[in-house]
Amino acid sequence: MSCNGQSGESSGSAIYGCNIETEDGNEMSCMGYFEGKTGEVKDHAALETAYYKFGAESGGTVQGSSHWIK
Repeated sequence: MSCNGQSGESSGSAIYGCNIETEDGNEMSCMGYFEGKTGEVKDHAALETAYYKFGAESGGTVQGSSHWIK
């Protein structure tokens, strides 16, 4: 997945890929990259990881981290 977004004066682009970890599809791991284009995040980039575990009624948990690399 790739997307562009804006919040106030800041904008950026992200690319994100996910892998389903369990046969029932309730757990998923993802990795991504963000690059700032304007505003406070201009010329900054980050690597992101996340692990999602979905619940039975639209709930669930997510664990992850994001690290600025420039």
